[in-house]
Amino acid sequence: MLSVTIFGLFMSLTAIAPSIEVLYAARFFTGLGLGAAMPTMISVVGDEATEANRGKLNSLMYCGLPVGAIFVAGLAMLLPEIQWQTLFLIGGLTPLVLIPLMAFILKDKPKVNAEVPVSGEAVPGMAEILFKQRQYKNTVPLWVGFFFTLMINYILISWLPNLLMEQGLQKQQAFLVMLVFQVGAVIGTLSLGYLLDRLKLWQMATIIYSGLFVALVLLFTTTSIPLLILAGVMGGIFSTGGQSILYGISPIFYSGAGKVTGVGSAISLGRLGAMTGPLLTGKILALGLGTTGILVASLPAVVVSAVAVTALSRYKAAHK
Repeated sequence: MLSVTIFGLFMSLTAIAPSIEVLYAARFFTGLGLGAAMPTMISVVGDEATEANRGKLNSLMYCGLPVGAIFVAGLAMLLPEIQWQTLFLIGGLTPLVLIPLMAFILKDKPKVNAEVPVSGEAVPGMAEILFKQRQYKNTVPLWVGFFFTLMINYILISWLPNLLMEQGLQKQQAFLVMLVFQVGAVIGTLSLGYLLDRLKLWQMATIIYSGLFVALVLLFTTTSIPLLILAGVMGGIFSTGGQSILYGISPIFYSGAGKVTGVGSAISLGRLGAMTGPLLTGKILALGLGTTGILVASLPAVVVSAVAVTALSRYKAAHK
């Protein structure tokens, strides 16, 4: 709850920042709060979930992100004169209002499968949590999957309308594709979470990254509006939905006190990928390579992610 409070307070401060220095500080601490909140929420869901419903519960939690994006897009369409400060106030005050409800729901209660710590047992160090014995065989593929999956996801989130307009689409058409991308993100988060409870991880990796590969090829090679709408939906399903699957599986590879550390480290690598993707896209465009260059740079990342997540499949059963 502390991380959510930090996130809410500083997002609200962003909207009323009196100077650029305060704005920078507010954005930094907003990211700090959000960065701490995500692994904590994932760990809480992982503690409460069973193997039979882990994917479903995680997808229900995570789909709040694309639903929020659709909500903001809807507000912007319905109220074209709305100021960005208003949107930040809504985003900042809402979690603060929900803090009492969170305190009630998340109050300590006994868990059926909870691990009982040994009295006086030291909390293991980060290196031990991430790499002890053969744990690196889980940590490294998880990091790779997070990095490249979020890299692709944030290329699409940050640049998709501009890239489509560079291909010749009108602004309204480009933003229509972006809207259906967010709708696809909700569909993918929920449907892939449902499948995660029923399929093996290598099967999930095949579905997700094959679909993402096809979506990227269509998005960056065609100007047909029907095909682009289909590709936009597919991009949302498999990039954001694939990201939610990584969030869903990451807690199973770490135990007890190391769960938040393990999940947090993977998310940190993912955020690094999320920064790298848009920066790489800007550099490719500055070099004049256009959407073809972005496609050539993106497709290997999809393949590497698929291999990394598939590699985790052999270890997943041992961590159920």
